[in-house]
Amino acid sequence: MARLSPGSWYYVIAVGVLVSLYATQVLLRFYNYDPYTLLELFGRKSLHNEFRCEEPRYSIRIVSYSPLVIHLENFITSQEAEHLITLGTPLLQPSFVFAKKDGDLSGKRSRERSSSSAFLRGPDPVVDCVRQRASRFQGLSGPLSHMETLQMVHYGPSEHFALHKDWGRLSPAGHERSTTFFGFLKAECKECGTHFPLLDLDLGNTGPEAREDWCRLVECPSSKNGTVFRALEGSAVFWRNLDDDGVGDERVLHAGLPPESGEKIGLNIWTRQGPG
Repeated sequence: MARLSPGSWYYVIAVGVLVSLYATQVLLRFYNYDPYTLLELFGRKSLHNEFRCEEPRYSIRIVSYSPLVIHLENFITSQEAEHLITLGTPLLQPSFVFAKKDGDLSGKRSRERSSSSAFLRGPDPVVDCVRQRASRFQGLSGPLSHMETLQMVHYGPSEHFALHKDWGRLSPAGHERSTTFFGFLKAECKECGTHFPLLDLDLGNTGPEAREDWCRLVECPSSKNGTVFRALEGSAVFWRNLDDDGVGDERVLHAGLPPESGEKIGLNIWTRQGPG
């Protein structure tokens, strides 16, 4: 039997990789881009049948009343995070930003946002459970019909999302984005949290124990102006994008900071003023 030269082996490996990528795309299309179905096909364990949607005992800390910003510790369980990451990873695509062109908003790649993202559509027990939890937290102002599809975002080394606001892009029905949750599903990095340069958190009047507790959640001291929320797995930050008059609030300007090494995986949960 003839032996392959080193160059031939490289060729065989390259062809194998391309065939695998093509086969994955074919399977995703055949199963309507449902990665859960693919996971079942390949024998990986799923939570689809055994998952029970339960309310975790998360801690609520009000960071600011105006604008309303709240930190939610342990908002997403480790089991939920693992499932969402498994669900979203095969669907990751380069993230887009939206800008006006000829009066219309259109998505495009930008150096301002170098992460990857994936939309997590149901029906899926964990996706549905997290959406319901976010809806209940908001009460009457956050019905499920007003919520967007969950979006998972992945940040590798040096990947970031520059300062931006979540409002300013109307839905097809003309509704503004009223609130945001940003949850941390995975954080294998330091100083890679979410930065609000116009949000001041004054810890000057807090005692040593309270200050130590807050400093688990935010960078203190920080080299940046405003407030930097640490990337803590399972935690989430919630804020209102609009003021009491329904106008976009400039003070919730924020940025997704880049990992120097490792990775960060987050979850966007957006709610609009109305359905559609």
